[in-house]
Amino acid sequence: MPIIVRCEPTVVAPEAPGADAVVARNKWRFRGCFSKALQTDATAGGTVRVLVELDDDGKVTAASGSGGKPNTLASCAAGAFHSMGFGPANAKKPRTFAATIVFEAK
Repeated sequence: MPIIVRCEPTVVAPEAPGADAVVARNKWRFRGCFSKALQTDATAGGTVRVLVELDDDGKVTAASGSGGKPNTLASCAAGAFHSMGFGPANAKKPRTFAATIVFEAK
């Protein structure tokens, strides 16, 4: 069964330009989460929304996911953001955005 992962456009604060491109380049991380979830639950999938906070250097300081099933899918997707770099900020303030990831098995 093919694994399909779509990254919907993120809801990006102006302070986090380019977040969509970083998330799209890292779809392979989400596919790994989905593959793992499918090994334990054949009905895994759905839409996961991840809220991400970045520091001034573009490092992820917090990421929390919700939605999808099983619950481990959202937590794995959120954890994947900690390995991504989003580049330094133009302004010295925390940056936040939300990413939507759709997991489907066809």
